[in-house]
Amino acid sequence: MAGETSDWVGAARVDLGSNLGADARFRLADDTLDLQRIDLGVRASAGRFTVHARYFNLNESVAIPGDPTEEISTAIGVDLARGWRAQFGLTRDLDSDINLRQEIRAIYEDDCTFLEIAYTRNETQRGTIGPDEGLQIRIGLRSLGVFGGS
Repeated sequence: MAGETSDWVGAARVDLGSNLGADARFRLADDTLDLQRIDLGVRASAGRFTVHARYFNLNESVAIPGDPTEEISTAIGVDLARGWRAQFGLTRDLDSDINLRQEIRAIYEDDCTFLEIAYTRNETQRGTIGPDEGLQIRIGLRSLGVFGGS
């Protein structure tokens, strides 16, 4: 339709190999160029350890009421033994200063199979549905795909 405009959106990525990378996505208001949304991520690995971090900020004028407008999430992984690794993750709502999600994962992976056992705790509150915990097991055979259940 004539006369309608759209916000400016953009993204950038830096990939320095398997050990380091970063990405950024943003949205600017068309008329004022005010920042409406920003999503920044970084990943790094050294030896047996990997780290992922993500920062997200959404302008309140474009946010869904009740949803967080600013959060940070991190994941730390460590290779334990041949084929085995552990991951620990946390997502934190910076607006209300609470942990939204916590998870611990044990993962086994080789050329043919994949096994993941994950414990998660969500602290989100939606109406009468409150925080929940879950245990998930996923099994995968490379030639058939991944099967899972909670």
